[in-house]
Amino acid sequence: AGIKADYTAKAWPVEYYQEVVDLTLGRIQWVQVGGREHDHPALARVIDLRGKTDHRQLIRLAWHAQGGLGPVTYLQHLCAAWEKPYICLLGGREPVTWVAYPLQHTLHTIGLLPCCRTQACWRSQVVPGDKTLCEWPVLGMSRPVARCMAMIKPTEVVAILERITCT
Repeated sequence: AGIKADYTAKAWPVEYYQEVVDLTLGRIQWVQVGGREHDHPALARVIDLRGKTDHRQLIRLAWHAQGGLGPVTYLQHLCAAWEKPYICLLGGREPVTWVAYPLQHTLHTIGLLPCCRTQACWRSQVVPGDKTLCEWPVLGMSRPVARCMAMIKPTEVVAILERITCT
């Protein structure tokens, strides 16, 4: 449920991650990972490995995992390397063709907002910083998020999880 400070536009609402955990309780055991130096708010009812894995341990964890969920990130590439399903929360920031892997389910919003109507926007920040700023921030959640990310709902993620975990 975390994000690096240099690309806050890749953040999905923390509340949405928690909702996915809650909606799959008893069916999926979630493990939360992330570096100490990044913004990774704690989720309830997960195994908390935030700041507790080095690269080798994360690689091994991805090998043993059933899959992953998050933005375009290191874990996404590890899941692809081990041929594990990954639900990629893309929004409208990057082109689908840049990030797609065969076993990945990519949820994007390209074509749904003026900023990404015909192509990815490539914006980096939701709040003012030293990089390009999102035109459509959503405020009022635990942290500001890009509208394109807030448009991806937890029920969409759960629907994919139900399809890929039934085999």
